[in-house]
Amino acid sequence: MNAAYSTHHQSLWDLRMYEPVYHAFSEVLGDQALMVSLDPKETTKIQGRVCLQTEITIHNSNSPQRIHMCDLIIFDAERCHLDLDLDFDSFWLPLTMIPANQFHDVTIQERLQYWHAKPFQTYLSPLGCKLLGLDSWEPGLT
Repeated sequence: MNAAYSTHHQSLWDLRMYEPVYHAFSEVLGDQALMVSLDPKETTKIQGRVCLQTEITIHNSNSPQRIHMCDLIIFDAERCHLDLDLDFDSFWLPLTMIPANQFHDVTIQERLQYWHAKPFQTYLSPLGCKLLGLDSWEPGLT
């Protein structure tokens, strides 16, 4: 991934907050309370690999078009190396979610400091606030 591409870029957060992507991670990990990984070292152990495909509808002018958005590939990086010959229209984004109960209060505070220190504005939906750790997954807690 290009080092100039921020983990808090709006486009990356739009993908993280996209309901089908969230639901895919939730189903695979068996947990609805998830947080996004901001660091490749923040990973959960997943046995084997799971591949999912996602399509979205783009409305351009008056004719909606379906496009192939991404392949969601979840794998144990220590056991599986993907050596793929990608065309120029393809690129990889590190989009990872982890069960929220794997994070400690100190880690969450560090994530929030990193979030508040970013030099640009990023919109988060209510789901995005939970995925970052701004809001709690527990009802009534923030």
